[in-house]
Amino acid sequence: MSYSTVISLDQAKTYLRVSHDDSDSEISRMIKSALNIIETKTNQLLYQRATKTYPLIGGCVRIYDGPINTAGVTGLASTVTRTDYTNHSLFEDSNEDNTSVILDVGYADPDDIPMGLIEAAFEMIDYWYYKNDGKVNITLMPDSVEQVIGFYTRFLI
Repeated sequence: MSYSTVISLDQAKTYLRVSHDDSDSEISRMIKSALNIIETKTNQLLYQRATKTYPLIGGCVRIYDGPINTAGVTGLASTVTRTDYTNHSLFEDSNEDNTSVILDVGYADPDDIPMGLIEAAFEMIDYWYYKNDGKVNITLMPDSVEQVIGFYTRFLI
């Protein structure tokens, strides 16, 4: 899977009301940029990644990426416990024998992605395409996008 399974070029062109093919590469770049920014800021992985590895340091690791679909470990799997919190999952190894947690993370079905995040991506693409001369600049986002991203953020500093 990839960002094109989350928002296709055709969906973006329909949203932008663009019928010509002259801007396809530019719009595709904007789709990837918008979705990558949303993932980076929220830790909501918008498409499924298999076998992402997180090292257990000192017998535990906090995972802020989500959603978590399946989990495994390297080492003695029976000693690892998982506790889910609102904004993260904690994996702990009572014996500290395991070296890492291997996860399948991200939305497996694009229909499960919160619509607010999809709409935020469309707004970002629209803003960059029409109001920012096609320049992708993450410091120039509409306030509504910032608010949506803030609402779905899994980890706050």
